[in-house]
Amino acid sequence: MTLKKNNEMKEEIKKKISEMESEYNIKILHACETGSRGWGFPSPDSDYDVRLIYVHPEEWYISLSEQKDSLELMLNDNNLDITGWDLRKALRLMTKSNASLFERMQSPIVYQTDTDFMIELNAVAQAFFSPRATLHHYLSMAKKSVVGFAGQESVKFKKLFYALRAATACKWIFDKGSIPPIVFMEMVDHLELDAKLIVEIKEMMRVKGRENEGYMHKPSPIVLAYIRAQILKAGKEATALGKGSGEVEELNNLLRKTLKSF
Repeated sequence: MTLKKNNEMKEEIKKKISEMESEYNIKILHACETGSRGWGFPSPDSDYDVRLIYVHPEEWYISLSEQKDSLELMLNDNNLDITGWDLRKALRLMTKSNASLFERMQSPIVYQTDTDFMIELNAVAQAFFSPRATLHHYLSMAKKSVVGFAGQESVKFKKLFYALRAATACKWIFDKGSIPPIVFMEMVDHLELDAKLIVEIKEMMRVKGRENEGYMHKPSPIVLAYIRAQILKAGKEATALGKGSGEVEELNNLLRKTLKSF
């Protein structure tokens, strides 16, 4: 996708976000990019995965019945995927150390944000981070992505990258004990990895930037061995990792404070 088309798409996204606030009577607290664009390795034809955290007026929450706490839209010939979580849902997911939420909070591509809210949300995130729960998320992603790799001469490059990133997030949790960065190369740059593996990864990044989503790639034995080693370690040692220790009342206070500012 050319720079011009990319900029046009960003403006279209911002416009749609603004329309959604009026259409659904919500305040969008954070709108960002996830998926391959947020992770830092888009293909020329990668779609846009826009993720929202939003809040309703206070009276929406005072109801005997639970109301729908998410939004899902597919636009622009399926090239634009917009999904969002209501604030209460997002905070509930925080108590479970939800990796997808942590990624949204770190995205380098932000379309709209409430800076004060995000500062407070980030301030409590580390306390709720559970190395064990987050590791299981990335372990599951890595295992799911490598299904079908065995015996294949070439594999879908997109899936190989998903497996590689998820495996590296597992390593980050073991080595750093903190929330893995959303940007893949930030993990690579701050972990102690074999020099030959780093060379392979950098070459993969160059190829990913020029090939479309359907590109098939012959995996490097070095990369495959690394992915499998991380999967094996995570499967064996996950139970030894700790859990989060955050206080739910902190999130209750953030919910109440945010509702009053609608």
